[in-house]
Amino acid sequence: MSDSSNSSATPTIALTSGTFVPVQSENSSNGKTTADAIATYVAGAGKALTGSFAGNITSVGYEVFTPAVMTTTGIVPSASYIQLDSATPKIAASITPTVGLFLVVSQKDAGTIGHTLTTAGTFDGTNNTATFAAANKTLVLFGISSTRWAIISNVGSVALSAV
Repeated sequence: MSDSSNSSATPTIALTSGTFVPVQSENSSNGKTTADAIATYVAGAGKALTGSFAGNITSVGYEVFTPAVMTTTGIVPSASYIQLDSATPKIAASITPTVGLFLVVSQKDAGTIGHTLTTAGTFDGTNNTATFAAANKTLVLFGISSTRWAIISNVGSVALSAV
């Protein structure tokens, strides 16, 4: 990116200790801030910029999800990343859709026993059961209502069915 009013100023985004930090490239003679430079870059690229900047951008956080590991049948714990981990016995997990919840569920163990995740609503408007039968099969879900998940991604073809 470059600021069209000062070609020597080149703001970048750096990753420092788990936080995205825009590197400040303010030019004291023209008073341009990182936010100004980003807005100039976006406009120059022919893109629309929505929202507004209030002062300098100092950081944008991100989330690291620590997995909650399920080794037995039960209700999915209150977490955003669930790993099913039991070669035997089969895990039968259940969950209720929650509006706004981002949820990743994956099979950690290498078994093919067919762990199931059943929802009180549906995953796709029809199916309420997901069967995980191999390591790394993963569903990425987003709660869009109290009865419905949106499937963001189905990695490894987790089988869906209506039970």
